[in-house]
Amino acid sequence: MVERSLRLKRVREMFEGIPAESIAYLNHPVVYDARRTVDLLAPHGLVPPRFPDYAEAVVGFYREHEGDPALRPKPPA
Repeated sequence: MVERSLRLKRVREMFEGIPAESIAYLNHPVVYDARRTVDLLAPHGLVPPRFPDYAEAVVGFYREHEGDPALRPKPPA
């Protein structure tokens, strides 16, 4: 319902122009388990970064490329 309503320009404007495609990202089911990664990196003195350590880079990438159609998710069938 939210994704469909964000297709309306007036609704998007109420949410400061958020694209309808962003809902597809929020609703994508994901489970992260970094235990194996941590185990493999530890002997080399490496540690995966915490989200706060790279969140700014992710947001920056999004802002730089938000108009790139090649990076937009396909609409649900």
